[in-house]
Amino acid sequence: MILYFVTTLIATLIGSVAGMGGGVIIKPVLDLIGDYDIVTISMLSSLTVVSMALTATVKQMRSGFLVTKPMIAVTAGAVIGGTLGGVIFSIAKAGMNPNTVTVVQSAILIALMVFCLFYQQLPTKHVHSAFGQGLVGMLLGVLGTFLGIGGGPINVAALVLIMGIGIRDAAKISVFVILFAQAFGLITKAFNGQYQMVQDYRMLLVMIPAAVIGGLAGSVLNIRLKEKQIHRIYIAVVFAVMIICGYNIYSNISI
Repeated sequence: MILYFVTTLIATLIGSVAGMGGGVIIKPVLDLIGDYDIVTISMLSSLTVVSMALTATVKQMRSGFLVTKPMIAVTAGAVIGGTLGGVIFSIAKAGMNPNTVTVVQSAILIALMVFCLFYQQLPTKHVHSAFGQGLVGMLLGVLGTFLGIGGGPINVAALVLIMGIGIRDAAKISVFVILFAQAFGLITKAFNGQYQMVQDYRMLLVMIPAAVIGGLAGSVLNIRLKEKQIHRIYIAVVFAVMIICGYNIYSNISI
């Protein structure tokens, strides 16, 4: 249990600082530990991420964080995408070997991490229409829920590109988007019967408290750290996730 607590605490602390949610670290690490099946890992990761995102968002709002129209459009799209992502995950789980699903998720995640490494070299494209912002949010929601990661680093990169904002503000908005996308994704999973398929919920007794602590501490650090420092944390996590996912692909293909 100590390993899960420490992993969750570090993941959600870093996640709320850099807008990654924490799931992008928790999901691959739980795959690496290998104590649970793919459904249980996805559910534990999603429930923990929602706990962190709720805590961090409430803390940010008390510090003056305001919800804008573009945020609402992106979030609405992410909610729809989160629902679709849950359905796609259910279909993949039913039609593929669990090891194959893990390999597919890890491969997609590595590709997305490469995008996250080089997004600053891409031209910024301000998307002003609510429809366009909603479509971007939908794509982020699908990816985040299907992969069970919340979408964090992908959200941050996309928000910087389409809204022309700094990484600090993108991180705050990303956590807000993650909260609603993951929450609705969990509702979809409930209708698909995935809650009954979870092997063990007891680990949430240490993961959720760790996520709350991480969310509170991370939201404070987001305000205090310089943007350059936040970006360094972001890049370091992206590299770490790529390494873990690469190992997960190797280990699951070897089975």
